[in-house]
Amino acid sequence: MELSILMTVYSEANNPFASIMHGIMKIITDLGRYWGRDDWKKVVVCIVSDSRQKINSRALSVVTDISVYQQGIATEACGGAYI
Repeated sequence: MELSILMTVYSEANNPFASIMHGIMKIITDLGRYWGRDDWKKVVVCIVSDSRQKINSRALSVVTDISVYQQGIATEACGGAYI
């Protein structure tokens, strides 16, 4: 990993998550000019949300569509925290 991108999301009324994620993907693609063909292997994108209950439903749909979230995988632990 040579580049780490942190993206925070919350339940904003007008959620720009998809357009921001699209922009990040374009940037990673453009890095190919500098890093070569496998540029995407050098980048980690971390998406952080306060909780699944507070994330905007459209943002949750996008992360589900790009296969970084699956409903029912995380389980509830003691105190209401999720793992």
